[in-house]
Order: sequence, then structure tokens, then C-alpha cells
Amino acid sequence: MTTATDTDAEVRAILTEKQSLWLEGLHEVYVFLSAHPELIPSGLGVSIIDYTGGGAYAERARAAKWVKALGSCDKKFSDELMTITSKQGRFGPHKVGYSTWRESVCTKTVTTTEREELVPDPDVVAKAPLVKRTVIDEIVEWDCTDALLAS
Repeated sequence: MTTATDTDAEVRAILTEKQSLWLEGLHEVYVFLSAHPELIPSGLGVSIIDYTGGGAYAERARAAKWVKALGSCDKKFSDELMTITSKQGRFGPHKVGYSTWRESVCTKTVTTTEREELVPDPDVVAKAPLVKRTVIDEIVEWDCTDALLAS
């Protein structure tokens, strides 16, 4: 019969030293939060997102590994990034996934169209008088009380 200790030893044998240290760090977070449960956010999970790079080919290959490993997953695209994350509930309230530059995993297609529009004549605009207006700029300052800084 395989015990948790046997399985842990087998897993450690195939991990690189860097991977082992990474997982030990997660365990230390668990130990810390177990000792300080008042610090655990209620109802919120933690996202662990892999941001490793390595060029478009390497990033496409890594994204494919994440999709295969996660199976069903969420994919989100922003102006710059593509992020793959586990479905809600797979790891309790937590999510794990991979994020990379969108241009590394997607193909960009640019289509142009030409149109005419009416704009003010620049010579007429240059001769128009300037007028004053009031602009309000916000100045933000942070005040950290001594109670927050004490530890």
C-alpha cells in the first residue's frame, strides 16, 4: 500500500531543485496561514499564474501544456495578455493557470479600410483665439499610521 509519504518521496525524486523549493514555499504559506487563520480572506481564493516567458514558440508550447493539464479551463484575452485558468471550484476557491503575451500565442490579422471625414481647416483653427479654463488636479497623499507600521 502506498502512503502519502511514499508518494511525496516519489514526487520529490522527479522535481528539479527549483520546483521543490517552489512547492516548499507553498507549503510554508499553508503553515503560516494555518497559524494565523485571521489573515485568510473570507470567500476569496488565491490565483497562481505562471508568467514564464521564452519566446513565442516556447510560450505556445507551455500554454498547450497548461490547457492539456487543466482540461476544461477558462481563457481570457485582454489587449496584451492571454490567460488560461482552472474552472471555478476545481481547487476550492483558488485558481491556477498560465498567462502570456497575446501576440505569442495568437495570430494577428490587420485589415484596413479607407474613408473620408470632415475635419476643421487647420489654418482657421490656428487663427482662433486662446481662452483660459480652470483645470483641477488631484494631489493624493498616503498617511500610514504608526499602528500599521508597528510589528
